[in-house]
Amino acid sequence: MTFSLGGRRYGLPLARVKEVTSFIQPTRLPSVPRHFVGLINLRGQVISVIDLAMKFGVGEVALKPQKTCVIISSIGDRQFGFLVDEVHEVLSYSPDAMAMARESGAAGIKHRGIGSIAKDADGTLTPLIDLDNALDQAELQLFLESVNEAI
Repeated sequence: MTFSLGGRRYGLPLARVKEVTSFIQPTRLPSVPRHFVGLINLRGQVISVIDLAMKFGVGEVALKPQKTCVIISSIGDRQFGFLVDEVHEVLSYSPDAMAMARESGAAGIKHRGIGSIAKDADGTLTPLIDLDNALDQAELQLFLESVNEAI
């Protein structure tokens, strides 16, 4: 599934997407990194929301009520919401059209949560996010402790 962050296109393996919901105003928590924008209540379940644009250093999600979305996914046994500018489409890439970030010559991006790069038919490159490596474990632990205190 492709989406935009800070005017740039990214992708996420569809198998990692539980659902996409329209923007819900998160409740901010104190003393957490800025890209952890807060908590939402989605049908009775408390979900932590992360601004992926801010996390990847490509700006902040520009809140537009008709376009801004929250992609719900899991990391470990916790569900998270990932705030994105806009969800675009679901694409299918052949194995030949994808390269691991390291193999593509994009040295250093693996640690920032980009697992592979997909090449579209028109030659456009789409970084694919590896959610398991996108979040710093120390930040994640701090945020989860803040969530547990808030609940």
